[in-house]
Amino acid sequence: MSKRFKYIGAYRPHYLRQWREFRGFNLDDMAAAIVALVSVNGGLTKSSLSRIETGRTPYTRDTLEVYAQVLDCLPIDLLTRPPTDPEGIWNVWNRLHDRDKPRAVAMIEAVFIQRDEEESGAAA
Repeated sequence: MSKRFKYIGAYRPHYLRQWREFRGFNLDDMAAAIVALVSVNGGLTKSSLSRIETGRTPYTRDTLEVYAQVLDCLPIDLLTRPPTDPEGIWNVWNRLHDRDKPRAVAMIEAVFIQRDEEESGAAA
């Protein structure tokens, strides 16, 4: 039996590979850019980047931060949206004034509550 295991619970979906490819980096380029940026490899070789991108190894906060810096995006972008989605929900949220955010949450909740009530009524 193989000693290899999947990090159940620690792995969350991400868009690391999509962002890297969108910016025109291959794994060699990405590894070299990370080395140049942090001046120490820190274990982020081509093979370790591949394992992170395929979910065989969990990413860390440091990995997200260095990827974001190299790829000119925010760490949250790597977790929440593909690079081809310029108007992801967080971009809309971040443009709201703080005073408008509670109203936006109430509107979103109202839509889902109404939908849930309609679906449960139709099922009855």
